[in-house]
Amino acid sequence: MKLDDVIDQLIADAPVDEIPQVLEDLKKISSSNINAIISDSLVRYNLENNVVVQSSKGGVILSKYNQLEGSTDKFIDYAKGITVTVDHVKLKVVDEESSDSDELCVALESELQRYVDDKYPNEVDVLVTPDVIIVVGSKSNVANFWSSRWRSVYDFDGATLRGKISVDVHYYEDGNVRFLGEHSVEESTDDPVKTIGSAEDIVERDLQRTISQLNDQHFKQLRRQLPVTRAKVQWGNAIGNYRLGKDVAK
Repeated sequence: MKLDDVIDQLIADAPVDEIPQVLEDLKKISSSNINAIISDSLVRYNLENNVVVQSSKGGVILSKYNQLEGSTDKFIDYAKGITVTVDHVKLKVVDEESSDSDELCVALESELQRYVDDKYPNEVDVLVTPDVIIVVGSKSNVANFWSSRWRSVYDFDGATLRGKISVDVHYYEDGNVRFLGEHSVEESTDDPVKTIGSAEDIVERDLQRTISQLNDQHFKQLRRQLPVTRAKVQWGNAIGNYRLGKDVAK
């Protein structure tokens, strides 16, 4: 496999909030100049994962739906009325200019914003274009080795809401545990925000049940039921007969 393909795959598999650490490690292990490879990979990554950049009017979600035709780094926010130029590697807005807003997008985003303010705890951004509705929420603590992200992408044609909800949770202190979940949505509706709320409530309840089962059932199956000796540990007075008990008693 070529180095370009390896780097591209490592970036593609990384959780969004951990990209800076991945890039730092890639530069350490590679003897060649990989800036061009990283740049190309990050353009694809940022659009596919709907990464958020900060503008003067708040977060702008990057996607193929609001990318200006013929440009890899210019994106329009139809509700905020701005067009931003993005540095995909540094993930920063390097230029910003006013653009015409879309009245329907403004109205729908306002309603959607009330919904996310009520349902999501923090760090939530929305994008409404003539083609799609996107909701991105994240909560991460890289210093404590965990990150999490909720992403919903919907298409609404005026009669039917179709889309996919994706959840990504990663914990990587002294190990590597990652939960990836997806849920498809297709509902006939004339009220997309209400339908989004109902669909996301169902997904949240399903996630709570799944995580409870992981704790109560599946994680228990990952460890030995008995020590290597196949003998049960005597946890009463006989514990002193074990090396562990003797060490604790010292």
